[in-house]
Order: sequence, then C-alpha cells, then structure tokens
Amino acid sequence: MSAYSDANPIPIGLPLPEGSFYTIQVGAFRLPVANNTFNQFAPVYAERQTNGFIRYSTGFFSSYTEAIQARNDIRQMGYADAFIVAYKDRERVRYSELMTAAERASTNNDATPPTNTAPAPTVDLTYYSDPLAVPASLIEKTEGVFFTVQVGVYAKPSRNTILNTYSDLHVEKLASGQIRYASGKFQTIADVVKQRDFCRANGIPDAFITAYKNGKRISIPEAKKELGIQ
Repeated sequence: MSAYSDANPIPIGLPLPEGSFYTIQVGAFRLPVANNTFNQFAPVYAERQTNGFIRYSTGFFSSYTEAIQARNDIRQMGYADAFIVAYKDRERVRYSELMTAAERASTNNDATPPTNTAPAPTVDLTYYSDPLAVPASLIEKTEGVFFTVQVGVYAKPSRNTILNTYSDLHVEKLASGQIRYASGKFQTIADVVKQRDFCRANGIPDAFITAYKNGKRISIPEAKKELGIQ
C-alpha cells in the first residue's frame, strides 16, 4: 500500500534537509502524478523545476554505498532510469563531491546502466499509437549503434509540444510502462555532446547521453567500442 493518498499527498516544494545527503530521482513529469504512483518506497518528495517539470525523488542517504543499494533496488522495481542525486546545503551538486576517497576509488562510472542477464520482455510495439502524441520513432525498431540524449520520462505517450523543441525524437517503453524520450541519433561523441548541451540550455537541465544497439540500451563505453571510438 502506498504511504501517500489524496488525504496525505506527496509533498511538493518542501524545504530540503540541511547538510549533505544523497537521494534517488525516480522520475520527472510535466504534471503532478497520482499520489499512489510510487507505492513501493517512501519517503517520496517532489520539486518544481524552472522548466515546468516536477522532479520526484525518494530517500535521504548519508553514504554513497547506501545510495547505490537503494538505486539498484528501485531499478529492480521497474524504475530503470532511477539515478543518484547529491545535495549540499540545499543545492544540487555532483555526487562525487560528497564521496569519500575510498568510495571514489571503489566505484565505477554510475552513469553506466546495469547489465541485465534476464531475457528481455516482449514489448507491444503499438504502445505509441496516440494520434495526438508528439511525433517520435520507436527505439525498439531502430537498428545499429548510436548515441542519443534523454530528455524526459512520461507516464504515457506525451502530447506536450515542448518536446518538439528537441529534434529527432525517439521513444522507448520501460519495464515500468513509462515512456522514455530521447533526442537525436549520433555516431560521434562531439555531435551527441553538442545536442546534450543544447537540451540542457533549453529547458532540460538533467539531459544526459545514452546509447543503444539494435533497440537495446548499452553503456557508453560499449557504444564507443562498437563504433571504433577511442
């Protein structure tokens, strides 16, 4: 059962705790989600961003090790894009700024998606059939290796025309049922970095680079190897 309901809604815009801590971002949406959306974990809180999106996060962790474990657990619940965020004095900072020397030495690049050895579930490729949704290509049908820039995750195919700001949209259905949007299809790091920086400067401060091979997400190092990039 969810810890939140219409009588006890997910808090939006409450002051963050003082000091330094890690939290796990589980989603960002244009409109508030139903209060029982995140029924597998608590506490959940939300922040309004300057670009109009509402960012949802869970937990307050004093150590990076605890944050890694929580992030991995939440990804196993179906939130494949959950990632660690760090705060210091109520300001968002790079999580590496809070890590101890031992943690920095023992961890790998956190942006690398976890390897999934289980068979991938069959995806109904009619999921993007809303005629009013913004035009986008299905990643599941896209062949080859390419880099792209993630620009948002929505509960369903989005009609939000602001997404048209970001060229060459692609979509992917996540295990949670949410729809991931990405912009561009690139074979060089220079080109995808340029697109990422454009997205960050135009309303998506959390835009980040991802990579795919034949419709499946892979790590950035794997894509670079496939494309012969040093």
